Amino acid sequence: GLGIATAALVGQAVGLQKPELAHRITGLAARAAVAFNAIWATTLMIWPVFFYGLFTEDVLVWNFGIAYIALAVIATPFQALDTIYNDAFAGTGRTVVPMVINVLTYGLRIPVAWLLMREWGAPGVFAAIGLSAALSGFIMPAAFRYWGTRWENTRGVLSPTPQRSEW
Repeated sequence: GLGIATAALVGQAVGLQKPELAHRITGLAARAAVAFNAIWATTLMIWPVFFYGLFTEDVLVWNFGIAYIALAVIATPFQALDTIYNDAFAGTGRTVVPMVINVLTYGLRIPVAWLLMREWGAPGVFAAIGLSAALSGFIMPAAFRYWGTRWENTRGVLSPTPQRSEW
């Protein structure tokens, strides 16, 4: 929901031709999302058995799931960044840059998972998921700072939506 709100507010800032406002909105949303995800990750790390106990009483599933949680929570704050900045790009109307970043970073999951699985088994797959999410979340904010609101021309910032005087 925070990502969708970010997209809407960034789109309004772009329509107002205020790229600095778009960046400020995105930064505030990113900080809120990272904080929420950090709290959620901490909660999962403190009480993993409780959450697995909601779905099963099988201790083997708990042990397997706890390994997944331990590796997945590391990437949780980065996933928040990926989501917020991806939606901020959507608000600007520029969706190619985040698509390329996500295809490349998430595409790395398969070979990295294969390599890590050979050494660590299933936890290697979990680690590959976290690593690819962290990489995307690390790259996306820098990409938004560079490409997110660059529509400059001789008249200043332009909305990605065509403006017609007859409207």
